[in-house]
Amino acid sequence: MGVEPQHTHQAAGSGPSRITQPSLTETLPTTPDAPSLARTLVRSWLSRAAQCTDEQVANAELLVSELVSNAIKHTSGPLIALTMTVTTDVVRISIEDSDARLLAPLSDVPPAHSGEGGRGLWLVHQLADKWGSTAIGSGGKAVWFELACREASSPGANRT
Repeated sequence: MGVEPQHTHQAAGSGPSRITQPSLTETLPTTPDAPSLARTLVRSWLSRAAQCTDEQVANAELLVSELVSNAIKHTSGPLIALTMTVTTDVVRISIEDSDARLLAPLSDVPPAHSGEGGRGLWLVHQLADKWGSTAIGSGGKAVWFELACREASSPGANRT
């Protein structure tokens, strides 16, 4: 069995993560309300499965919304899959779609503000500790990101 193509973009010093919590996978329709559904699922799941600050949850919601929006725009399939996993100190969220094209590495320079598109993945590139795209066996791809999601040490910074 061959190795599947994968593109990974990683912040300096981040290494592999170890799964300690079960993951959750939900199927979403490729409809205009899918980004909102994904944000709600992420917020709800992180409140139960991880020790995240409000800022960390907000970043996860923003990034999942961007990935779901991109999947809807670029895939022809009626459904996408949202998978969320908590590891020892990281939350990993991925979106699977039927478009097999993997994403190319991005620059740290923000995209031009003219025209539509390009800014969502740049946000993922800037806010995620690691992100990438991986070919999946069904002919599509998974675009994923990881965020450090540790309980904040200062009082009042934790989710209530």
